[in-house]
Amino acid sequence: MRPESRVCKFVVKIFLFVLALLFTGGIFVQDVAAQTRAIPSGLFGLWAWGDWGDAFRVLGENGFQIAVGVSSRSALDLAQARGIKCIVDHGLTKEIADDEEKWQKYLDGLKKKVDELKDHPAVYAWYFVDEPDWQQIPLEKIRVATELIRERDDRKHPLFTVLTKPEKWARYLPFFDIISVDPYLKVKGPDGQPENPEKVRQYLQRIKADLKDQGLNKPLYVVLGAFEQRPRAPGSVVVFRKPTPAEMEEMTRIALEEGVDGVLVWTLSFRNNSQYHDWRLPDDPLWSTVRRIPQLTGATGKR
Repeated sequence: MRPESRVCKFVVKIFLFVLALLFTGGIFVQDVAAQTRAIPSGLFGLWAWGDWGDAFRVLGENGFQIAVGVSSRSALDLAQARGIKCIVDHGLTKEIADDEEKWQKYLDGLKKKVDELKDHPAVYAWYFVDEPDWQQIPLEKIRVATELIRERDDRKHPLFTVLTKPEKWARYLPFFDIISVDPYLKVKGPDGQPENPEKVRQYLQRIKADLKDQGLNKPLYVVLGAFEQRPRAPGSVVVFRKPTPAEMEEMTRIALEEGVDGVLVWTLSFRNNSQYHDWRLPDDPLWSTVRRIPQLTGATGKR
């Protein structure tokens, strides 16, 4: 046999061996980030859908495992029937925190909600305040609310929040068990140009650095913006821009590359109000990408 023939046969054997490894490992069909672990995914905005049961159907049929913003036992029951876990909200606002009468009423309602729902199997986490860094909620009020929940729930479920201001979020990090950031793309960034998907990487790297600086090791989620603002008033200023399907896919890829522990999407729907027309994600071309996120994260949750 000629030397070059032996070399060719050897190369062919190596190629077939590598090809077999690739196919048996499923590398051709799995997302890179999902090869080593599966992470949960979920949606905000079910309350605005108008029908809780149908909203949970949309999540379940598309493989999402988490619903964000659930606050009643009846909704939790519907989620449980679909095998979906819920992040339960009880929205603390700056207005409430700064008014002693409203604050006490809020705490009474929070106690009642935790006592009523803490043993429900669909509860995933408590979400008592959104974007406390943007709202500038006093830290003492955050401390009181976290202690109330942990005492009454006996630390069975984690405390979840979403942070949005990199220059202000560090002081809130110690109070929560699951940290999430929401790098929604703005029409105009600091340089006056439309923001791009790299904002996701910037936010995640910043929050990871801040957690490390404080010696904190906590699950890190990302909330990706998949929505369109449709103002009623002509000429209204729109702050956030809707990503294209390709940008949505890129944002998801970046989040997975950065090693997030969960991917959430805002939002499934808007409800008609005085400022904006309603909007539904499944009616938008973005849905074709968003509905694939459970597959990309490796945890479809489909039943």
